Amino acid sequence: MKVAMITGSYPPMACGIGDYTSKLASALTASGITVDIYSAGVDWSLLKAQQLARKISEGQPDIVHIQYPGTGYGHKLGPQALSFLLKPCVVTLHEVSQVHILRRLSLYPFVYGAEWLIFSSGFEMGYAMRFAPKPGNRSCVIPIGSFISSPNEASEKDLEDIVSFGLIRPNKGIEQVIALAAMIKTQGLPLNIRIIGSIDPKQPQYLDELRSASKDLPITWELGLSEPNVANLLARSRIAYMPFPDGASERRSSLLAVLLNGIATISTKGPFTTNELAESLFLTDTPEQALLAIKQLLDKPAQLDDLAQRAREYGQKRSWPRIATQHIELYQKMINNHGADACR
Repeated sequence: MKVAMITGSYPPMACGIGDYTSKLASALTASGITVDIYSAGVDWSLLKAQQLARKISEGQPDIVHIQYPGTGYGHKLGPQALSFLLKPCVVTLHEVSQVHILRRLSLYPFVYGAEWLIFSSGFEMGYAMRFAPKPGNRSCVIPIGSFISSPNEASEKDLEDIVSFGLIRPNKGIEQVIALAAMIKTQGLPLNIRIIGSIDPKQPQYLDELRSASKDLPITWELGLSEPNVANLLARSRIAYMPFPDGASERRSSLLAVLLNGIATISTKGPFTTNELAESLFLTDTPEQALLAIKQLLDKPAQLDDLAQRAREYGQKRSWPRIATQHIELYQKMINNHGADACR
């Protein structure tokens, strides 16, 4: 089977959707699928869509898969045109609820052009259905996976620090992590926080402000590490604090990385927190409550181990091999022209 993967961004371009597409393409390739990537150097304008469609058709793909949106597309409408020009076509719509109203309007053509629509969560699919004509039984949910790998076998949990992982920028929860460190210092507790992450290239000064404000706090900064080094730290970690202003959700790849590595995780609840995800977390509202949760888990190793196991089980359901299998099943059923149950 050959898949033409169309994406507006792809590594090394900085974009979460590009990272997702790279991981998906690798997982599909590992499963024996041939994947041709169309991204770098492509003119995505509407006027060039016919020419691009001919080029893609020359590769004789069995399936055309469009990832949307993506940084590289800009405001051009070529991807929408491709969903009409190339068949069979499936489109993955990422984070419908998070995009600007104008970007949301740009999703409408895909409802009519593509045979299938994939959403990253039930919430995202439900949200999209509120604002667009229902595509009947031509839509489904395939969750995202972690961008950080995990070991095949459980590693020794020898890192005692409380870890926090993700992109460092305002209003992503890092402020609550700093507040937790301040309380640890005030109470004189023998605890340390290890912040693992990368800097938002658009706001480099924010990190300087954070480090200046927290220089006397029990924090170790691990920034800009390679993926294997991040994976190693997460695999060795026991407890994580991952607060989000809008609550834990399935679209948080950083949270998925922590859970997949079997880390007992304290987070926050929000409107996007599913019951399944909530059962895999220790939910708190404030850093004060988070500190109490940490003390409780450290005092009760059996509870900590149980939470870590539930975290790992949740993450494994969203492993890339599993995600690849779900895509392959959908591709094959589209090729065979099977109907309503093509995604499960």
